[in-house]
Amino acid sequence: MKTVKPRSKASTLALAAVLGAASFPGQAAIVEYQLNLTDKHNGAIGSGAFIWNSDSEIMTSLNWTINGHSGSVLDSALASTYRSYDPLANTYGELFYRYFTAPQAFLVAELGLTGHSVGMMPYNVSSDFFGFVGFGAEKTSSAGTYLFYDKNWSVNTEGYLTATVVPVPAAVWLFGGALTGWLGFSRRRAVIATSEG
Repeated sequence: MKTVKPRSKASTLALAAVLGAASFPGQAAIVEYQLNLTDKHNGAIGSGAFIWNSDSEIMTSLNWTINGHSGSVLDSALASTYRSYDPLANTYGELFYRYFTAPQAFLVAELGLTGHSVGMMPYNVSSDFFGFVGFGAEKTSSAGTYLFYDKNWSVNTEGYLTATVVPVPAAVWLFGGALTGWLGFSRRRAVIATSEG
């Protein structure tokens, strides 16, 4: 009978590192979200996106398009301190994430459900049109709110937004399952070869 050589410790550790870096259900640290915006005056629909890292609680790649205009917030600005004494939102990115994903719950925790709240960012907006943005919540809506000013400091659009998780393609889960099965099979072969040797 052919003897199968057990996998080296180095290759096993390398494979474990690859699996450790992969995201499996319930373990994803980096999640992409889609934003859906609705102008409360003219009903225009817009979209956007951002990425949230739940380990570091850092938001990146926040962008949007509505009423024919696009904008984004610089990653360095999202990582900047919101209020140094506020344990509920240390950075602007974390503040916006709370307003996007649980607006009323955050409003209650932050301000005891007063009428409304908005976190403003007057600088660090990358756009040829928008110059000032704000995201927030109000007690009369389960959706978050947005307020976009143009470069002349006039309100261009305001309304409501919701954030939904972008599903991971099925191919990723199939690959993860196949890789896990392959590991189990090759480990079993190594054990059989060792016991027969």
